[in-house]
Amino acid sequence: MNKKILAIYFLFVLFLTGCVTTGGLQKDVAPDLKENGLILLPVTDRALFTATGVSFVVSDLNEKRTILTVKDWPNEIPQKEGKGKRFYGAFTLPPGEYKFLSWYLVKTDGGSAKEPNEPFTFRLNKGEVIYVGNFNAIRPLGTGQFRDRFAEDVKNFQSIYPWINGSTVKQQLITGSWWTLPGGTEPK
Repeated sequence: MNKKILAIYFLFVLFLTGCVTTGGLQKDVAPDLKENGLILLPVTDRALFTATGVSFVVSDLNEKRTILTVKDWPNEIPQKEGKGKRFYGAFTLPPGEYKFLSWYLVKTDGGSAKEPNEPFTFRLNKGEVIYVGNFNAIRPLGTGQFRDRFAEDVKNFQSIYPWINGSTVKQQLITGSWWTLPGGTEPK
């Protein structure tokens, strides 16, 4: 199928399902957290050639879907950890219970992951800043998993978004098995 037709179809489906896309926050402008909370969502995109980030689809209890695209502020991962980049996304969301429904690689052909077998959920309150883990996407295998890199990730978020300094970051680590894309395989 032609990439352009596929992209139009995807946007049409998002429009019909009421899905909203939210972009990352600006480095130097603190968000107003009086009515919303903030989720820190780092991604490690392990790629042999080009790492471009990951998009997630989350849903609240009313089934309102939001796309969170993590592709900003890339840093090369240390050579001893392989090839790829780390990206840092910070997103404001209304308070509530959320669950991850799907993920997909940015700028890559292929489909989205199906909803995980186990619930990947988080709760966000007004004025709260939370960290759910670093999503480790292994691009060649088409799989990913949340990992705990709290201390290092929060330090990097504070250097990217100076307005986070002084905020208490609550850890709501998502743990679970590998989450594969269509045709993906889990590491051995």
